[in-house]
Amino acid sequence: MVEPVPLSPEDRVILEREGRKVAGHACKVIRLEPPGVDYEALFAMLDRRIRSVPELRSRVSADHGP
Repeated sequence: MVEPVPLSPEDRVILEREGRKVAGHACKVIRLEPPGVDYEALFAMLDRRIRSVPELRSRVSADHGP
């Protein structure tokens, strides 16, 4: 289990401003050329890479701490 890390004041402001019309997160786009992609291989590779970096498995909590 990854130890929780408090959100920075800047991150907290971004999350508080998010809503239906405002997204504070970043979006990544991958352009895949023909003949296409092997989704099972792609998902397996992403899973391995995400598991190798604990920070990528962090979750945001409603607990704001002290």
